Amino acid sequence: MKRRVFMGLGVTAIAAGTLHSTGAASSITAGRGVSTSAAEDSTALVGLDIADEVESNEESELLTVTNNFTDSFEFTIELTGDATSNDFELVINGTNEGNIATESVDPGPENSQQINIDVSGGGHNEVGEDGITFDIDVVVNNNGPTVTLSRGDVTVTNPGGGGGNTDDEEVDTVPDSRFSVQEFTSSEAGILEFTLSNGGDPATFTHATINEAGDATFVGNENDPELTDGNGGEIDFKGGTTQSWMIGEKEAIEGGSDVSDETTFTIQQLQDDSDDPVSLVGETVSITLVYEDGDGSYEQQFTFAF
Repeated sequence: MKRRVFMGLGVTAIAAGTLHSTGAASSITAGRGVSTSAAEDSTALVGLDIADEVESNEESELLTVTNNFTDSFEFTIELTGDATSNDFELVINGTNEGNIATESVDPGPENSQQINIDVSGGGHNEVGEDGITFDIDVVVNNNGPTVTLSRGDVTVTNPGGGGGNTDDEEVDTVPDSRFSVQEFTSSEAGILEFTLSNGGDPATFTHATINEAGDATFVGNENDPELTDGNGGEIDFKGGTTQSWMIGEKEAIEGGSDVSDETTFTIQQLQDDSDDPVSLVGETVSITLVYEDGDGSYEQQFTFAF
């Protein structure tokens, strides 16, 4: 279900202009001779069709922006509050934009712009009672009227099951015999690689946590995946070293990692607070992996001593 919120800017005959607002807008700036109002009105000039809820661990439609002006306008949307964490990313026209994005919209409902949001990891646990919140700034025809909107109350649901977030699900610890380490290596550049062999039924790894790794505080690989495997599974925050996989944080393996026999995981690059690669010589690395099979969700811890 969606909520339609329309912000209208209409030209009036009065010289000084008037200003009217409802809870749909935090602030409105209008030029001389311009009146602004907010209403649930399909003839209003800026229309926001906002979703009531989105799902965790997948990309969902967040809102649609419609331009009913005769001129094009540019809007900037920025996630705010709890939605600024690494688990929330705006997606426009198939491109991941991070927490903030700017797009131009031509007039007419046929040119409406859809904005999606990708919620990963424990995102559904992070938003408070206000849900996902965001600000939108609209500028008409480069130097025309501007509108600033603050919206919230978009809840995040947890689909659970095969594609869901296991943070709220019961996870059992399994004996070390289910997955065994065949080999592991590290480099001075902070890269860890290890191969696991599956001693049971086919399973899908869904989440990973680095419990400790010497002096490393996070894994950062710029815009490349922080964790990859031989089957295409990856953790990739696409945000550089400032929005990377932190030591001690449980994160989702995008797309899962199916293992029927064995697979090799690569983690890069383990870095310290100065963004320098951490050598693992003489260090111990502890990693917990969560996986699912036909019987439930399980976690297994692996320790590597170099």
